[in-house]
Amino acid sequence: MMATEIEPEIEEIAFANAFGFLAEELDAFTEGAKVGVMATLMAAFSAYLGPHVRVETGRGTSPLATWFVLIGKSGIGRKGATARISMPVINKAFPAFARHNVISGIPATGLGLMTTLNEHGGNPVFVLEEEGDTFISNAKRDVKVGVYLRKGWDGEAIAHKTAKADFVVEEPHFGFVMHVQPKNWGAISGSKDATGGTFNRFLAILVRKSKDVPVFNGPDSTETVATVAKLLKEMGIWAASRETVKVPNDVAEVFEAYHRPLCEALTEDNETLSEMAERSLAYLIRVAALYALGDGRDEVSVEDLDSALALVRYAVASVRHVLPNTGDAPLHEKILEALEGNFDPVTLELVPMTMTELWDYIGRNTKRAAIMAALKKLPQVEVFKGASTGGRPPIMLRLVDLDHEPGTEDDERELVAA
Repeated sequence: MMATEIEPEIEEIAFANAFGFLAEELDAFTEGAKVGVMATLMAAFSAYLGPHVRVETGRGTSPLATWFVLIGKSGIGRKGATARISMPVINKAFPAFARHNVISGIPATGLGLMTTLNEHGGNPVFVLEEEGDTFISNAKRDVKVGVYLRKGWDGEAIAHKTAKADFVVEEPHFGFVMHVQPKNWGAISGSKDATGGTFNRFLAILVRKSKDVPVFNGPDSTETVATVAKLLKEMGIWAASRETVKVPNDVAEVFEAYHRPLCEALTEDNETLSEMAERSLAYLIRVAALYALGDGRDEVSVEDLDSALALVRYAVASVRHVLPNTGDAPLHEKILEALEGNFDPVTLELVPMTMTELWDYIGRNTKRAAIMAALKKLPQVEVFKGASTGGRPPIMLRLVDLDHEPGTEDDERELVAA
């Protein structure tokens, strides 16, 4: 189940930056979401800059590598369309980098990941993983993948040493764009990959088809791609010659008084949401620094922060939309909603629901203890054993009259917690 049924809308101020301008120029030629195009261009740009262009904070400096996960349903998400319009621009803007430092798909094992980085000499790379669902599934089998990704995002040295391989990447730096299905990103919630901080290093962006573009006799993007690539190249050459992006004192004061509180409040008092959007503040700063560089400045402005905050706000809203148990409705209300909507399509009468069906509705990562606590608030819900079909009898739930005497209800509810 989606945590919120209404898809979030992105504010126009999120595109009030150099990358938003480039995405706007390309928008007429793609059915992909403009925000997905902007994110792809930005991630590649951040990779091209390398590890030595950093943003200065009061705690030192931070690399500018940005990782995005574009979340969209097959067919209507048009995730691939964002790559098809963005990659020709990237290839034309940075031809040598694109030939040697762009990776289409990356192994989901520690050894495979390190081998790939080692094959590129430890140089910065841009990863476009269009099979993110497979990557996430396979990465669960090797804990080293998460460790290496976390170190890579932080710019810390990564070492892989076994009897068969001995690799060290001193300054890992890569931009990353991954495409996934909403259900698979939602399934991460509550897992060790969420709480351990692997996948919250990706800024989640919900994407969907933006428009219909004619299959035949559609607009020719050749000239626009060339123009946008020229602009991106000029942006990259200038930005790569910088070392540090600074935040002036007056801008820092506005950040502390306005942007930081708003950013932190996005995930306040919501543990599940916080786990998957924990890097929001760090991304606010990284993205604002990239906006400054894209505009030919090595100082962040308030306008950069405004635009970056709008993107982060949309990212958090995207997480809220796809992850279970992040919406505003309490769990007991969601359980009641599930039971009230579980009716026979022929008789239109309410029918019992199995615990498995309930978990499908409220989210597979919902803890049994949380369900038990929620059920205590629902005296109108009876928990009972269903008929056995040869195995263990299923645990069932149904709505009853408040004066109903379930008899063994308390005993049955204990089975839920067991």
